[in-house]
Amino acid sequence: MSLRIKPTNSSLDHRSPALLNLVYSLGWEPLTFGVIYHVSYQGTENLDFLKDHSQEEGCIFLPKHQSGLDIPLVGAGIMSYLKTCPFYLMNDTLPDLLKKLGGIPITRGKDLQRREEVKIATERREEVYREVIKLLKAGENLVIFPEGTRRRKSTNIGKGPSKANLLNILRIQEEAQKQTGNPELRFYLVPVDIVYNSRSVSINFKPKIKVPNDGLDELVQHLAREVKLFTC
Repeated sequence: MSLRIKPTNSSLDHRSPALLNLVYSLGWEPLTFGVIYHVSYQGTENLDFLKDHSQEEGCIFLPKHQSGLDIPLVGAGIMSYLKTCPFYLMNDTLPDLLKKLGGIPITRGKDLQRREEVKIATERREEVYREVIKLLKAGENLVIFPEGTRRRKSTNIGKGPSKANLLNILRIQEEAQKQTGNPELRFYLVPVDIVYNSRSVSINFKPKIKVPNDGLDELVQHLAREVKLFTC
């Protein structure tokens, strides 16, 4: 069975169906990581709602970011269970090849030095957010790492860059409501708990949540309950 990859007409969509189906058919998760880690997935039943044809919008996955392996590991789980490829917001210093696998480059503020760079990056980020809304409304799923960078230790998800990134997600939701004229529109948010041990890694898809546009505290508390290394 091949992946379901629908054309989106989005300027952010550089996915290569041929490459993605090749990776999927080879079983990249066991081939790539089997020699390093024993990989296991839990909580896939929490994704059943995405198989429901009445669910029109996509959802946003929110994993703890600890390793460069997080993106392919989470992606492999989503592809295996949902037979579709998500998009990923990623650091724009990563290889362009990742765009063919669903990557959406975005510049982190801490990587900028000059005021002119900040202005350009801010305009680019706003463009990305507008396109992300189109993707979510079209039923595509998105992976966003709230911390915006890798961190092995625990993170207070309600402060600093993590807080700013969660507020941006709620802003995306608010803008989507304005575009659709539907103030009740809320995107499902799915925490993903990734636990690394010396020879194993487990990826656990946790219960989804919807929050209002001013529901930052509710979202932070849910993430801190469901993901071991998120605190508040």
